[in-house]
Amino acid sequence: QEAVAGEDSDGEGEGGREAPAVADKALYEALGVETNATPAQVKKAYFLKARACHPDKNPGDETAKEKFQKLAEAYEVLSDPEKRRQYDAKGLDGLGERKRFDSVAFFAVLFGSERFSKYTGTLQLARQADAFVRQLEGSEDADVVGALNQQHSQEKRVVECACNLRDVVDRAAVRRDTGGFLAWAQHEASELAKASFGVEMLSLVGAVYQVRAHIILCEKTEGRYRPSKLAASLRHNLQRTNHKLQAGAAAVTAIRHGVKVKAAAFDKERKEGDPSLGDEEGDLNFEAAQQAFQESLPAFLASAWAWSKVDIDVTLSQVVAMVLNDLSVPWQIRIRRGQALQKLGEIFLEASGNAASVEDYTEQFEQAKQAGMS
Repeated sequence: QEAVAGEDSDGEGEGGREAPAVADKALYEALGVETNATPAQVKKAYFLKARACHPDKNPGDETAKEKFQKLAEAYEVLSDPEKRRQYDAKGLDGLGERKRFDSVAFFAVLFGSERFSKYTGTLQLARQADAFVRQLEGSEDADVVGALNQQHSQEKRVVECACNLRDVVDRAAVRRDTGGFLAWAQHEASELAKASFGVEMLSLVGAVYQVRAHIILCEKTEGRYRPSKLAASLRHNLQRTNHKLQAGAAAVTAIRHGVKVKAAAFDKERKEGDPSLGDEEGDLNFEAAQQAFQESLPAFLASAWAWSKVDIDVTLSQVVAMVLNDLSVPWQIRIRRGQALQKLGEIFLEASGNAASVEDYTEQFEQAKQAGMS
């Protein structure tokens, strides 16, 4: 490692310039780099050390998790030019309050769900990612975010979405302001279509609203086993099955792309072409890995969106059932709620138009990443 580090310098330290005086060297020492280390050297040192002390590779070492967390904290600061400047000038005190990555905000911006939150709630993928980040960071409440808490969060999500949806359709069902309801729905759909993944979300939400409202209305007005109700149920079951198959296929594709990214990062051909490279240093090719990740990003986004479609479908089906089976109101209002919901679904579907390809949202990924870190 010292030999490789020496190749990156010109005699004036790691960064090719004299090491500057800094207020605190703790984070530099954690990564094992000099204070004049270049961004590439910081990144390289982090990945080498992180791989070596990862908890999964050190099952018997109780301190591995703490070491891994400290490395991540050091890299978070030294890889960000502004944070590094503040740290160099004033040490840890110059950084102010340290924020963790907000997975909920990331997925809200990525899939536009901050605009759709009153309809879909917080996506399950976002909650699971948030729980993973808490565990990775050693958060004190990480253990609380377990299976039971996930179930409670999902139940709360359904209730909140049902309350919001009830308030929406009651403008037509209770207050009998059909004209105002339709005008609002048209404007709402046009605004939602502008969000990231807006047309895809409108298409999905609208389709679920329509079919589930139709099924429940058929049960209430025609009977449980009427042909129209059975046909609608079959159509929705096929749609949900198709979503699951798409999610499975997208996951397989994403895994294949992940393998490609790993192969680019640990470039065996590069190592074999230069025997002087060490077993670890020679394997790492950050530029190639970054390029491979950018090329694979559409596949990763497609997989995340495919699984989110399954989640939204299941959740909204429960939401619609809760609103249209609300025994606290007369049956006439429940019927009118179903009719208003069918109309809302129709308007959402009309506004969705032709869904844009997921490849169009690579730039949105960067915006979502910034939202998660802010």
